[in-house]
Parts: sequence; C-alpha cells; structure tokens
Amino acid sequence: MAFGFLVEKFDLFLEITSQTLTGHTYAPGGHLVGEIAGFVLILLGGAMMLLAIVRFRQAAKAIDDAREHPGTGTRIDVALISLLVMLGAVLSIYVFYTASRF
Repeated sequence: MAFGFLVEKFDLFLEITSQTLTGHTYAPGGHLVGEIAGFVLILLGGAMMLLAIVRFRQAAKAIDDAREHPGTGTRIDVALISLLVMLGAVLSIYVFYTASRF
C-alpha cells in the first residue's frame, strides 16, 4: 500500500522536475497512468492484508488443533505476485517512455 502512495507522489515529482530541468510540461496523459498504478497497488496491498489476516487465523487454529492439517494452496499467492510483476513492468515502461520524451 505504501508503494502505491509512493507511485502517486513520484508522478508529481516527475511533473515538477520535468518543468524545472527541461522547461517542458509533463504529458497530461501521464497523470492517469500514475494514478491508476498507484490505486491498483493500494488495492493489492489491501487484498494482501486481508489474505494475511485470514491465513493467520487459520494457522492459529491449526496450531491449537491436535489433528494434522494439509498445507494451503498457492493459487492466490501466484495470482497476486503475477499482478505485482505485471504492474511493475507497466510502471517501468511508463518511466522509460516518460524519460525518453525529455
């Protein structure tokens, strides 16, 4: 979630530095990419927190139980990691594209 807020502020940083260093204004479409990426990262952070709470409660119950319990699946973990990797790739392309325009 904190990284989502950082992306939002980094977008503002790009706007200020582009005006200061090059005299060019920042592309108005760039704000949308930064806002969407920041929002998605904040949502993914919230989803990971909820998943962590559910898993913690399950693990606490399993530890107290005398029976043996099978391990949990990893589909949700892989899906969240895949989303984070794809979002990181999109942000990298966005930063390189923005930097190459100056």
